[in-house]
Amino acid sequence: MKSFVFAALAITATAQRIWIQAPVLDQQVIPGDDLVIEIQSEDSSTPYTDIAAAIGIQPWSRGSYDGELGEYLVYQGNWSIEGFAYPQGGLYTNVTVTVPSDVPLGPAVLSVAMFQVYSSENSPSLETASTNISVVSSS
Repeated sequence: MKSFVFAALAITATAQRIWIQAPVLDQQVIPGDDLVIEIQSEDSSTPYTDIAAAIGIQPWSRGSYDGELGEYLVYQGNWSIEGFAYPQGGLYTNVTVTVPSDVPLGPAVLSVAMFQVYSSENSPSLETASTNISVVSSS
């Protein structure tokens, strides 16, 4: 049991954490419009390789958010967060997606999941982040 706890703590300490910098909390988005999503991470002293990511939207009216990406998958594919470096430290990258035209109006959760491997042993890691958005009419 002790070795399992130690291993879990070691994974947490070495995996590259991510969070959503944009859109901001409760930002209004319009179905059919483009949305720029900025994903930020901390610098990592452990070598890592980003593999893939997926981004989804889950309207609150369609059920609770329990860590899923949601029923509207707006991005899936190769991924690298090594795009830009902040002067104060940390990395970020932007991805532009189109908000599906059939997303119901109202509050929703925007979620990102990123798969990567880290360390010389290529240990797998799945990092997630989410933020609330508000889907509004264009008129």
